[in-house]
Amino acid sequence: MAGLIYKDLVNLKAQAKVMGILIIVYGVIALTSDNTVMLGAMMSILAAMLPITAMAYDDKAKWDKYAMTMPVSRKDLVLSKYFLGGGFILIAFGLNVAFNLVVGIMAMEDIIPIALMLLGAGLFFMAVTLPLMFKFGVEKGRTAMFILIATPTVLVLLMSKLNIQMPSEAFLEMLPLILIVIAVLSLVLSTVLSISIYEKKEF
Repeated sequence: MAGLIYKDLVNLKAQAKVMGILIIVYGVIALTSDNTVMLGAMMSILAAMLPITAMAYDDKAKWDKYAMTMPVSRKDLVLSKYFLGGGFILIAFGLNVAFNLVVGIMAMEDIIPIALMLLGAGLFFMAVTLPLMFKFGVEKGRTAMFILIATPTVLVLLMSKLNIQMPSEAFLEMLPLILIVIAVLSLVLSTVLSISIYEKKEF
């Protein structure tokens, strides 16, 4: 397992500079606009997409066919992507909290709840997208992923147009915990589904 994750980290080294530049740019925007939520959201989504990028490198190198000749189980191949993404999402969570504590733009009582919401969003995004990638491959799976990203935006716009009542304040206070629970449950189901898909896949 550790070797598989290390292999992905080596492949992702090329993305490090791009991610660093994006974080710096969004960090400057956050400081100049007094809004750090966009930076946290960007880091969470980028972290959740790194397993997909790693899978794209695998597809290009025909890694899956080669891996089938090695003493590595299909379950470990799947789990390595979840551990990879989960690790980066947790790092994004830590960076988000640290950044907000240092710059002091966001109210102290809001830092952890908002960071937890973004953590949950990143985990949920990964939980939904990875089974699609294992099922359809990265190229076809990306189409489904973009639809997934657009759906919440469309729903929010529809809610505003239809004047749907917003949730109560008590519900909003519980929302970070609710999202984390949903994300963890989704991640468990996603992992089981991805393993089932990959076990049946032919190369």
